[in-house]
Amino acid sequence: MQKCVLIFSTAKIPLHGYVNSYVSCGSVVKLVNSKFPVRLHGPGIPYGAGSQQQSVTGSPNQIEPGSNWQIKGNTTKFCSRGFPIMCGQVIRLENCELKKNLHSHDFRSMLSNSQEVSLYGDDGDGDAGDDWKVVCSDEFWRIDDDVSFFHVGTKKYLEASGHQYPQPIDGHMEIIGAKMISQRSKWKASEGAFVHPPENWGAPPKHTEL
Repeated sequence: MQKCVLIFSTAKIPLHGYVNSYVSCGSVVKLVNSKFPVRLHGPGIPYGAGSQQQSVTGSPNQIEPGSNWQIKGNTTKFCSRGFPIMCGQVIRLENCELKKNLHSHDFRSMLSNSQEVSLYGDDGDGDAGDDWKVVCSDEFWRIDDDVSFFHVGTKKYLEASGHQYPQPIDGHMEIIGAKMISQRSKWKASEGAFVHPPENWGAPPKHTEL
């Protein structure tokens, strides 16, 4: 598995005469919410209620450590390093700094009483609650496109609620699982270290499965 790296700018990789504009397995990205100017973030602070697992927030700070996420295969299926992520593919997102996976479950969130989203697992190993389906309109997840993340286990969408936390993470926004897809549940890979596909990989293969 590729090690996580810190990200400072967006990169597009020239490949086979065209620009590789797809987000690929093994890439490390920062995810910006499409409704609010916040990045999906792990502040390294556990929730004071609910599951008491590590919290997930929306950070307004562009360069704050904790906003780097590596794209991995799901709990039952490996994804090949460098291959584009398909719309409808189930993945995991590992927080590079905390080595825990983006997770959700039936605990209630602290501010809006919605579904809690947390970080779970040790050194990137968790459970089926870490599985998220990529929801997008094309065949593959394109770098510049808005996408949503659908939690497979609880049927909720990853969303920035609009509610802000007090100290010690004042200014950070609550991240929840929401019943309906909306602009708050859309995200963009605004910055990233995108992994090259294998040398023998050409144009993206046709997606023939659901």
